[in-house]
Amino acid sequence: MDETGPAGWGTWEELVLGGAVLRHGAGAWEAVSSEVQTRTLRHPHLFTAE
Repeated sequence: MDETGPAGWGTWEELVLGGAVLRHGAGAWEAVSSEVQTRTLRHPHLFTAE
């Protein structure tokens, strides 16, 4: 899977995501996703709260 094209994450999106995880915690994905509303998780099994 190539993430370098338009579907890849930009710097701003990564900063928003990182900030949301810092604020809400890695286990609060509903709160995190409410801040990063422009993306969906294509492979949810790759991401865990651990």
